[in-house]
Amino acid sequence: MSLVDKSIAGLRVLDYAPEIEMFAERNGGMVILFNLALAGPADSPFPPAAPTPLSINARATTFSVSRKHLSTMLRDAEALHLLARGGLANDEVAILPCTRNALEMPFADDVLIRDDVSLSGAVRRGWPGRRRHADRTILAAV
Repeated sequence: MSLVDKSIAGLRVLDYAPEIEMFAERNGGMVILFNLALAGPADSPFPPAAPTPLSINARATTFSVSRKHLSTMLRDAEALHLLARGGLANDEVAILPCTRNALEMPFADDVLIRDDVSLSGAVRRGWPGRRRHADRTILAAV
């Protein structure tokens, strides 16, 4: 089943990643989050573990939101331990492990389904990448 078919059937990113619901509830939140996740160097992992440059003006203009809206969203994400701001002029943002994991999950499941490996079948076979996370079983790349 393709990602499009799963979406039409009612599956949503937040089914896998409720941690990032705060972004889904804000104007431009999800596209801004994914933009931050794609902001790392080409040779860095997705999402990047290292801080990436942040320009409030540039991102607010790009995504047609106010600077205040974007600043508030980033502050709220920081308070929820989803992101961390830093840098000399507070011009960097780091995606924290909880958020990186939440962003990886929908893609990990799509790869499993695309490779015709069902989640339940892989768990039954005792795939070595199996680990528990919250109330669901997640398969980690081995």
